[in-house]
Amino acid sequence: MPSRIRKKESAAEALEAFDRLYQEGDLEGALALSNGARRRYPEDAALLHAHGLALWGLGKFQQATESMQQAIERDPALGEAHLDLAALLVDHLGYPDDALEVLRSPRRLFSEPTYRAAAHSLRGRAWLFKEDPHAAVKELRKARRHQPDDADLATELAGMQLEALDLDGAARTLAEAGELDAEQAQTHWLRALVLDRRGQHEQAVEAFQEAARLAPEDCFVPERFTDEEFERHVETALAGIPDRFRRHLKNAELAVEAYPSDQLARDQGISPLILGLFLGTPLTDRSFDHADLPPRILIFQRNLENVCRTRQELVHEIGITVRHEIGHLLGMDEEAVHDAGHG
Repeated sequence: MPSRIRKKESAAEALEAFDRLYQEGDLEGALALSNGARRRYPEDAALLHAHGLALWGLGKFQQATESMQQAIERDPALGEAHLDLAALLVDHLGYPDDALEVLRSPRRLFSEPTYRAAAHSLRGRAWLFKEDPHAAVKELRKARRHQPDDADLATELAGMQLEALDLDGAARTLAEAGELDAEQAQTHWLRALVLDRRGQHEQAVEAFQEAARLAPEDCFVPERFTDEEFERHVETALAGIPDRFRRHLKNAELAVEAYPSDQLARDQGISPLILGLFLGTPLTDRSFDHADLPPRILIFQRNLENVCRTRQELVHEIGITVRHEIGHLLGMDEEAVHDAGHG
């Protein structure tokens, strides 16, 4: 697609034209325009940032990251480019350490409270990606100090507190979020998860129902199996494991629990929302004297139910989780588990 930049057009005019196309959702047009503009004004950081936004919108995350990096090289004070680069790194490319480095000093980068709050929110997501929910909570508390009336930030903090197993703190923060915006589906969803983990199942159903009412495409009331039904589907999943793999299970314990206990989650450094867990030494790493403790596979019933909209979906997810954890028992990493059809 040819560039839409006229020869006499300035960089500022090009940015205005880009903004119009971008806001209209014409990402291909915005990309073509920014391509021409950045060739014409290669040192203009704002145009490089705009080019990165168009690439991001089209799902070209690596190229978008490179464009954002170039924008920051041209203008290290371009705060929005720092925020967008960090979001790409943590949310799309899985590089939380790089994201933390990009936003290592929000106070130096940003004077506006809104931007400082956004920076701390992104740092919180990076810490959660690194499986440190307590550091994530600290960042979200800083974010809320800059934007205390932002319901989204309150809900995000509550999610981090749930991950850190601070259920009382999460409940208090969700109450604050509800006062700020009673129509936010995610607030009711997280409240349902907190209530469910506390064993307040009737109140949890009401919160799930409210979340589903507010956002029916994203939220739902989870399906529930009886313990017997759930265990039967686990047994069915085990029966579907090929014999060459199943023979290794005779010395392994497989148990169904509602959730990982607080102690287990803390000891293993895992999310309390995890679906399954392998404990022990993979067969490929076991010593010849067999001194290792017997391996255990744990399947977490309520957590699995909470991510499934239908009974069919729940049966499917049980099978995936069982096969996934068996893959870890066999010494397969994430990629090998997937390639072998076990994930």
